[in-house]
Amino acid sequence: MRLLRAVLVFVGTSVALLVVAAQFAPGWRPGVAEAPLDPQPLNPRQSITYEIERIDVDGHAWVVKPMTTSNVPALVLVHGAGSKDRDELLGFAESLARKGIAAITYDKRDYSFFRRDFAALADNAREAADVLAAQPGIDKNRLGMLGFSEGGWVVPLALQREPERYAFAAFLSPSFVTPLEQVAWTADRSVAWAPEFVRRVPATALASGRTVADFLDFDVEPALRQLRVPTYAIWGADDAIVPVATAVRVLTTNVAPATVRVLPDTGHSPTGDDWITDLAGWITALPSSAVEEVRGVEPATLAGPPTPPENAWFLNPLGHFVIALALAIAAFRRPKRQ
Repeated sequence: MRLLRAVLVFVGTSVALLVVAAQFAPGWRPGVAEAPLDPQPLNPRQSITYEIERIDVDGHAWVVKPMTTSNVPALVLVHGAGSKDRDELLGFAESLARKGIAAITYDKRDYSFFRRDFAALADNAREAADVLAAQPGIDKNRLGMLGFSEGGWVVPLALQREPERYAFAAFLSPSFVTPLEQVAWTADRSVAWAPEFVRRVPATALASGRTVADFLDFDVEPALRQLRVPTYAIWGADDAIVPVATAVRVLTTNVAPATVRVLPDTGHSPTGDDWITDLAGWITALPSSAVEEVRGVEPATLAGPPTPPENAWFLNPLGHFVIALALAIAAFRRPKRQ
């Protein structure tokens, strides 16, 4: 019974401290709705299907190419969150190669749950670009990068380092807000029905993670503003992880020309080959395909992310832990009443 009492005191104190801290945390604001995108209808492209070849690069990367005598455009595929192995994007690389686009997928380095050094990840992507460009049959003047989800924070940094080297950029389900704003948006959607004093709590809990995950406030917009290449981006209208309407606005505000697709009945990871055909056709047709347009459907929600609380001493989770632990120990040691 004493152990149960101590656990209940620890949990109760932790929750109470978080709820109280959330009410005083400065800077939190609820998200606002974005203006409708008013997209044009989708216009599917056509493509030729190629036989492909796969090249093993030192056991750490795959280069997949269409079998053709012509030099072909090429893409560095930059992983999303958690992905580390070259095999995870191999299927996508093969689909691209069948559409006439060479691609490299590689093992991710310098990555953990609490450590996301986006600059180091950008350097890894640039190293992969070196390997890809060195392969025979690659058109070095048509080299680009594609960032999946979290890769949307990596690719702009990589292109910023060597802007003259790359002919285009592409993105699949990027958020383009800060990592903290992205996860706060996801959490806020689950309590959007609640009053503001409740909605403050998950955003505050996530913001307190700054002490152990310093990448949470990473802002990719300065790097996006430096992009001077045609850019293509794809989102699923039903994406429950990314604030699509906000992400589209950030891209189109900072990058031109930006060609945008919002796919119907699609979540964070699109399926099927139609969107791959469209992407490959856009790459092959450059520069004429580099147009400023948004095609597809409206996102399922136009809600933007809440503004997370600013840093404050009373949000430090270590302080909450120490207080809750001290009270739990006191409850455990309290003698049983006679």
